[in-house]
Amino acid sequence: NFVERSSYEFYITTENTKMATCNGLLIDSLSNPINNTITWHWKLDESIPSYLACVSVSKYTTITKVLNGNNGNTNANIYCLPSDTNLVHGSFANLQESFTMLENHFGTYLWPVVGYTMVPFAQGAMEHATNISIGNAFINGSLQYESLIAHELSHHWWGNLVTCNDDADMWLNEGFASYCEALHYEHVYGKLSYQTEVRNNHFNVLSSAHMRDDGYRSVANMDSNYTYGATVYNKGSDMIHTLRHYMGDALFFTGLQSFI
Repeated sequence: NFVERSSYEFYITTENTKMATCNGLLIDSLSNPINNTITWHWKLDESIPSYLACVSVSKYTTITKVLNGNNGNTNANIYCLPSDTNLVHGSFANLQESFTMLENHFGTYLWPVVGYTMVPFAQGAMEHATNISIGNAFINGSLQYESLIAHELSHHWWGNLVTCNDDADMWLNEGFASYCEALHYEHVYGKLSYQTEVRNNHFNVLSSAHMRDDGYRSVANMDSNYTYGATVYNKGSDMIHTLRHYMGDALFFTGLQSFI
């Protein structure tokens, strides 16, 4: 359900060698010496649809980066295994750049914290509000998947803050997040990098989206069998790129900020 929203409070009890990560802020952790457990207390005051709630448990350690933004400093907490800390530092080297780009284009970050938790998931990541779950394989110490990190962070504007009414309009979440990958490249590496990204995407849309999604489809009112297909992600991004350059940057980005 994309419409019903609530705040969340979690009390998760784990073995004392492990940590639970959830949405929002870690309020406290209570040791239970009788049975060698820890109860982790997390709280998210902002309201979210239930599909954005999360719990992860492992032998996590916390790496905290401080992001400078419109409202001052925001902590970015990245939860990983101790053996992966060097990989985190390498793969998240451009997190500040992504954060700055998103605030410049879409307005101030309205959540209390940025979070990423590494999980054994091979399909990419999931934009759980304030605590993104990201597959271990994509944090490899390089910037190979920096666009994925930017994509998931952008959901805190497109998907977590502004949420589609139902899955037929998933392009509002995923089309914008996919387009933010190109915006990330533009911000970090310049206009040519952006043009290369959108041209490659445009070619892929024209050459194969209709085959991958069994026909030519509109981004809106999408059949539920193709909610997470090439039309929503790739064609959605291509449409947003077209709209930007039809309107011009000033109208386009100011209009989006007004919409949000």
